[in-house]
Amino acid sequence: TVPAAVLCPSLAQPILEQLPPGDPFAKALLLGIAFGNNIGGMTTPIASPQNVVAFDWLEKVGAGVTFGSWMAFAMPYCAVMLFIAWRVVLHLYPPALESIEIGKRADGTVPDKEPPLNQRQMITIALTVGTVLAWSFWTPLGLERYLGAMGLVGIVPVASFFCLGILPKEDFNTKINWSVLIL
Repeated sequence: TVPAAVLCPSLAQPILEQLPPGDPFAKALLLGIAFGNNIGGMTTPIASPQNVVAFDWLEKVGAGVTFGSWMAFAMPYCAVMLFIAWRVVLHLYPPALESIEIGKRADGTVPDKEPPLNQRQMITIALTVGTVLAWSFWTPLGLERYLGAMGLVGIVPVASFFCLGILPKEDFNTKINWSVLIL
């Protein structure tokens, strides 16, 4: 959830730039990112550190909780909580604009058609989907005996992104707030 909270404001920036000064929806959008990350942090055993600890203890006491059963329990609860948070935030900070044009370039033009996915994007999608599938089927496939701890699987896409040049090495040293991620 911490990496998502770090990345999401930059994804929201094009929307924030279109809002008039003082528009309360800017607060709604940024609070929505924070609340969404907190709520989303409950959905999987690896989404937050406290879940990892709980999942480990559930495994130690033989509770029989799998990645999938955790999600089956957490997803409906989180969906309801997300809906409630969304309604409360929008009620407290309603948008001043009726609509925002998504996809508008910085110069004000709108592209006719999205270009096809390039090789870097396809590698990113493949690594992300592969990581999620490995986490999802960790217990049923007995992947721990082949890959070690579940957390190590998360290192594979990060290392791959840097080694393949998808993320520049400068980002590793200067743009990643390691103290926040380690925390």
